[in-house]
Amino acid sequence: MINKKVATDELGDLGFFIALYALFLFSFGIMYQAILFPNSVSSPWQLLKDLVYLPYWQLYGELNLEQIEGEEPTKCTGNPQLYTNGTMERCPIKNQFNALMIAVYLILTNILLVNIIIAIFSQTFQTVQENSGMIYKFHMYALVYEYHDRPMFPLPIVIHLWRIMVFCYYKIRTPTQYGGAFVYDAKPEEIERLHVVEKIAYETFQNGPYYARSRYDARNMMTDERDINKEIDSTSTQHDIMELREEMQRMRESLIQEIRNQDYRQPDLALDNPRR
Repeated sequence: MINKKVATDELGDLGFFIALYALFLFSFGIMYQAILFPNSVSSPWQLLKDLVYLPYWQLYGELNLEQIEGEEPTKCTGNPQLYTNGTMERCPIKNQFNALMIAVYLILTNILLVNIIIAIFSQTFQTVQENSGMIYKFHMYALVYEYHDRPMFPLPIVIHLWRIMVFCYYKIRTPTQYGGAFVYDAKPEEIERLHVVEKIAYETFQNGPYYARSRYDARNMMTDERDINKEIDSTSTQHDIMELREEMQRMRESLIQEIRNQDYRQPDLALDNPRR
């Protein structure tokens, strides 16, 4: 598992390195080809081969200095008619700029890019090595989790074996045997309390109608008492109202009588005034 992780990460790093190296490869290959063989007329595949051939092998130490400096091939021609029809090879053009260009290319590729890919691989390996314990535990957990619930036998066989085992279990066990996750082994005192609770519940259930009738009668008695009290209150209120009316009637009659007496005495006063 760890080796697979390292290989996967390093393949990703290698892809990044190849993309970066292709940039330098085609850049210097085009410059080589343009300087050595300007205005070259070739097929696309031949041109692609000429672009890649020299820069690629220089990465592994094949410098081909004679060809870059224009000293090879020795048997060549500068006549376009001869090298276009394939009779002879074309002579490269000598240029001192090629030496400077190959020096820059080797510094960038053999020193810089190679060390970069080595550093990237080392970092990837070190990271995986540091996390190797966690990765190992993770994959081990996944393996155990995968096989934990799997049966010992294949599916067609395990179904029939399960049915046979269940059938034998129900045939062999006695009626007094109970089992399961919801079975509780109670103590003697707990069983005694359970019997008491069951007895109380049974009596409550048996006497339920009697208790209901008693509550109904008590409710009716309370209702009757409230009605009687309301009637008594109503009667006393009516009696008070009657007494108040009688009292008001007596006061009215007394007031009328007093007014009448005043009217009877008024003429006498009128007769006495002229004598004075």
